[in-house]
Amino acid sequence: MNVSIDVSWKSLNKHDEELCGDKVEILKTEDSDIVILADGMGSGVKANILATLASKILGTMFLKGEPIEEAVATLASTLPVCKVRGVSYSTFSILQIFHSGDGYLVEFDNPGCIFVRNKKLMTIPGIGNWTAQYIAMRTMQWTDAFLETDTGIKKALGGRTSKEMYKMAEAWRPWRSYATISLWNSL
Repeated sequence: MNVSIDVSWKSLNKHDEELCGDKVEILKTEDSDIVILADGMGSGVKANILATLASKILGTMFLKGEPIEEAVATLASTLPVCKVRGVSYSTFSILQIFHSGDGYLVEFDNPGCIFVRNKKLMTIPGIGNWTAQYIAMRTMQWTDAFLETDTGIKKALGGRTSKEMYKMAEAWRPWRSYATISLWNSL
């Protein structure tokens, strides 16, 4: 099997910011494709610089075969530390897809990865439906996400069970994300 991947992303700047605090790095090796997403904490120029540093450091070390623990230690000792939170100013995810079809995913303080196949969210151990639906709605502009277990949705729909709310929301397809946001705004 020879697997090839197609990668795309959209970076959104915060209001009145010229730069995004996220950096995506695409690397290719003889037997794999690697995607690195680094998120510099905060926004604007500082976050962009920190995300770029993190993605370059991770990419360089990863390509040289350094263990991920060494890359994290290097980031922690290289990037400045937030005085309030006491953590380095970047989070990251690394996805390596081998041409054989195998994959390797490392996540460090980023929201969990979600997988979509045939326009359906796939379940992943450790990533609940609420998280997957929320990420798909907010970052992928998914129009049909519905968070029936969300506290705000439960409050807005007045004591219905999750099953009842899910059944009600079926009539709103394929625009359930808009209904979700409208319900939140009604509170």
